Amino acid sequence: MQYNIKLILLLSSFTHVSTELWLQQQLLQYTVSVIQHYARQKPGWFECIFYDISAGTDYGWFNALLSSPHLDNVARYVIDENFRIDYGIIPLKPSLTVVYVGDRELHPSASPLLVQLFFAFLDANCRLIVLLNTENFKVYQGIGSLLAYAQFDKITFVGTRIMRTIQMGLFGMAGRVTAWFPHPKDLIRSSIRNAHARQIGFTHFIQPWYPAQVWLLQTADYLNSSLKYYPNVCAGVKSQPECVERLFKAGHIDIALEHRDASEYMASQYRMLFCVIPISRMILVPQGRPYNAIEMFTKPFTWETWTVLLLTLLLIETLSYIFPTLYKNDPILLLVCGFERYNLHYASIKEKVTLLPMMIFFFLMFNAYGTKMIAFMTDKPSVGNIKTLNELAKSDLKIMTDLELDKRLKNDSLLGPLMVHKPISSDNLQLDGEHAHLSTNLEAAFLVSLRRNYDFKLHRPKYVIINEIKSTSVVTYWIGMKTPFAEAFYYTQKVFFEAGLFHWWQNELMDMIAARDRTDHTAVDVEGSGMLTFDDLTSTWAVFAIGLCVSLVVLGLEFVVKYFNK
Repeated sequence: MQYNIKLILLLSSFTHVSTELWLQQQLLQYTVSVIQHYARQKPGWFECIFYDISAGTDYGWFNALLSSPHLDNVARYVIDENFRIDYGIIPLKPSLTVVYVGDRELHPSASPLLVQLFFAFLDANCRLIVLLNTENFKVYQGIGSLLAYAQFDKITFVGTRIMRTIQMGLFGMAGRVTAWFPHPKDLIRSSIRNAHARQIGFTHFIQPWYPAQVWLLQTADYLNSSLKYYPNVCAGVKSQPECVERLFKAGHIDIALEHRDASEYMASQYRMLFCVIPISRMILVPQGRPYNAIEMFTKPFTWETWTVLLLTLLLIETLSYIFPTLYKNDPILLLVCGFERYNLHYASIKEKVTLLPMMIFFFLMFNAYGTKMIAFMTDKPSVGNIKTLNELAKSDLKIMTDLELDKRLKNDSLLGPLMVHKPISSDNLQLDGEHAHLSTNLEAAFLVSLRRNYDFKLHRPKYVIINEIKSTSVVTYWIGMKTPFAEAFYYTQKVFFEAGLFHWWQNELMDMIAARDRTDHTAVDVEGSGMLTFDDLTSTWAVFAIGLCVSLVVLGLEFVVKYFNK
């Protein structure tokens, strides 16, 4: 009987060892297949981190995994708990991270500092496979609490003692549990849409772009979450880098909605999300003064045209003096005033050949001149409009902008001395009409079109946009280092942009502002007829008076000359 009991125990022990060896082999093959699956699915360079924090428990199995010939083509980073993490040494967001815990009991309050720093360093959206003894509750609870504190959203625990997988959610809550090894594509799933009432924390230093606000609200709805605003995070700061440092230390903020430049960040303080719409800086300048009375008569033609006309008249008049018998009519009086001294039908062939083409030419020129004059009277053009950045730099016209948003504006070699600080406020839509204003491609044309920025007396906008763009850049949003929502932000922003929703929300914002602008500026006395008034014809009456005076003077001189000749 005693012999039978020993035999049964021996067989039981042998069966247990055989089962454990079989399970170890199955686990090894399954882990290799998972790594190979993600290596095939990853476009570009596949990077895998093998992190051993088992403190030597069953290291032989982990060593067998590392030496598997099926992983020879995989870029591997093999580290243990003594590895001191640093930027640039290992990837911030590897394609896959395999963490081997074994039977070691870890807890956030008692785990080594270097282990905590490693998980704090990794991107919260990394894929993690944690190999551990799922039968030991302390092992399971310890590593679960440590990873929950780091807010990873793609974690799966794989048992090393029994065939079991546990897909973990946020805050260390277990999700799907299986008693078999699922297909590799089903092993790691994001739990971000089951955030267990985890709110999206956000803030802003200045009033954010309206489409960005709507995008964040719709993203929260998509994730079955809600928003929580943290005000005054950057209150009292004097620079953007200081604000970024404060955001990093806050720890509970997922995104800041300002458009920022990536050069403001340190590598240890940020993740960034590029905005899908590039931002171009444009400058609005006041309209030049209207043409005066003299310019109204000289501007219809360029100085080259005037030179050709005067030289033509001078040449014909000179020919009439050199050859007195060539013309019976005075060329200038005939071409300019239409006064015919002698019937041109009876004139000589030479006079007809010379003057008839010139009459047609001057007829067309005078008609074009008259048309331009009427156009100038109806819609007075401006002189001195600034059209390039170089002209703006030479004009010494001050440029109003918020220098706190970008300190580099003051150091601009061309326009830096002209920059004047004007904090962003509620009256930013009102352009003062005296200074230039720095704007963006998102709002420049809209600001110019507002009724508050329209000159109803001259029937034109008060500002024009310089056609030359000052700069174009791709701006970013600050993303918290350990936020689990980074990939969701990227996905929803891309989808909403491709669907045209960002432009829709921008137009919606402009419609709301334009409606309020029309309501606030309805008491303006607008001349609706668009007809010429007496003031528009002032220059014409002035020319008529000058011509009449000249005629009287010439007439008087003729009488004087005749009197002395007698």
